[in-house]
Amino acid sequence: HIYNAGVLLVIQHQLKLPTSIFLQLVLIQFAVGLVMNPLLIKLANRWGKHKALGLAAVLVSLSLPLLAMMPPADKTSAMLVFALLGITISPIWVLPTALVADAVDIGRFKGGGDQSGMYMAIYNLMVKFALALSVGIALPLMQWFGFNPETGAGNGALVAVTLLLPAAAFLPAAWLLFTYPLDQRRLGVVQRWLARSAHRSEIKA
Repeated sequence: HIYNAGVLLVIQHQLKLPTSIFLQLVLIQFAVGLVMNPLLIKLANRWGKHKALGLAAVLVSLSLPLLAMMPPADKTSAMLVFALLGITISPIWVLPTALVADAVDIGRFKGGGDQSGMYMAIYNLMVKFALALSVGIALPLMQWFGFNPETGAGNGALVAVTLLLPAAAFLPAAWLLFTYPLDQRRLGVVQRWLARSAHRSEIKA
């Protein structure tokens, strides 16, 4: 979310492109991500949602610094990097809610009942909190390190906060996802138990 808070400044001051291109670049990113969703679902079903999401976190970590390496005022290069970000960020748009659904199954398995509404409410609250916090952190941090959005002075601070800091943060997140204890096998056991329980309840009814 820190990247989202500063991406417009990156386009203007790092890529040296007019801010009017922002919507075009974001459209490319979202369109590529949408096209990649069917492949993403196949990979998540084969490898496990948490592993697919962990791999995406690593790829985003490698992709974000590319924006700092692009030649200035090169629209084509910027479009290619945003297309790459569409591929790598797409799992981060889709898979977290699927992991929430898995957590709901675990809650039911442990006797907590169906609390899917509560789980989703907490997830959405945390997403909104992260969005607000990212703006509250990124912009003052850039200013503190010397970036001036009016003159473009201190451009290194913009790159460090908006691109390198999120890239670094994705790596421990990837490690947590790769070590996530609820793998496909364990989730399958839980879901089969829930299906049998539901079947027994139907027979009794």
